[in-house]
Amino acid sequence: MHESGKMEDHLITSTMRNEEKKEAKETELEHYIVDFANAFIGGGVLYGGNCQEEILFCIYPECLVALLLCAKLEENEVIVIENVERFSNYLGYGDTLQYKELEIKSKSAIVSNIVCMDAMVCFGENGNFINQFESKRMLRELNKAGVGFYLDGSKHIIVTGNWGCGAFGGNVQLKALLQLMTAAINGTTIEYYSLANAKVAKLKNVMEKFVENKYCVCDVWKILCNYDNQSEADLFDFILKA
Repeated sequence: MHESGKMEDHLITSTMRNEEKKEAKETELEHYIVDFANAFIGGGVLYGGNCQEEILFCIYPECLVALLLCAKLEENEVIVIENVERFSNYLGYGDTLQYKELEIKSKSAIVSNIVCMDAMVCFGENGNFINQFESKRMLRELNKAGVGFYLDGSKHIIVTGNWGCGAFGGNVQLKALLQLMTAAINGTTIEYYSLANAKVAKLKNVMEKFVENKYCVCDVWKILCNYDNQSEADLFDFILKA
């Protein structure tokens, strides 16, 4: 897990490390960056949006073509955009977002693959939070991530983070576990960027407990189904104390 740094910079930093070690490029796995997408791909990129998806589409402008070609995502759909080139860097986020020149010129570091994957909106019509721990809603997210992480069944690395936990109101601990469960089912390697979110600081401890106790995915599913999200207990604390 990465507590700092940007998901979009993962390929740049890993390429720089490999070049320092003089590792062969042919042995590297393909990287796929998760776009925390809107059901209508691109979100507000053409009218002032400045969150994760809009930033991705700005620094990888070839993604904008997808706005012309792709309809609203269904519950069992993702969109994969491959071999797009990065043209810029950026500073800030939201209202502080600004352009920055991309200094690295290595082709292998700036050509990426994007998995556009929309999370469930966690607000009801009245603006109140819905119960994200209902099994049908957790299954919705598992299935969505399952489609996005599987791809063509080949070995690859998924670069992801706090999916659906900003404007969509998702529970960051739940979303982290659901993504890791999906990765375990698919045998996919994940690089998780927490953006120093304190609520996922104990994710490593939780994973260590799962490994130590030889939990399988169905064991984690039972824990999530038994967790009462209306209680004051933090989900990770609930797991660690069980």
